[in-house]
Amino acid sequence: MTGRPAGPTAQQARQACNRVLADAAASGRRPSVLTAAHALGLSNTTFRRRFPDLATELTTARRTPAASTGTPTPVVDERARLVARNARLRRENRRLREHLDLAVANIARLTLLEQRLRDQLEAAAQVPTLAGRDLRRR
Repeated sequence: MTGRPAGPTAQQARQACNRVLADAAASGRRPSVLTAAHALGLSNTTFRRRFPDLATELTTARRTPAASTGTPTPVVDERARLVARNARLRRENRRLREHLDLAVANIARLTLLEQRLRDQLEAAAQVPTLAGRDLRRR
């Protein structure tokens, strides 16, 4: 009967955990239990079951915000770029809506003016209406 192959030792797990923490600090990313588990050739669940203290340490480090190094991370840059783009698009949308509202108001004004001028022209030309019915749409 063959037994299960021996997995990584606690010392190997600690070294993998330290590497993950160091890599995360260097890259500005958050450390991951999954990364440490894969480095040891284990699944996430197996790593958490066999090394709960290390999993807790990595989880706590992941939840702790990274110290600011003065240079924003690419995720922050991307978010700031999207927020600025969204604000610009909102301003342009508001400006275009104002132009559209002005155009609608001008069309309404010109329609009323055209109707008044047509009525005056018909009155001056003495155009008769049919039996008291006005067939024009108003």
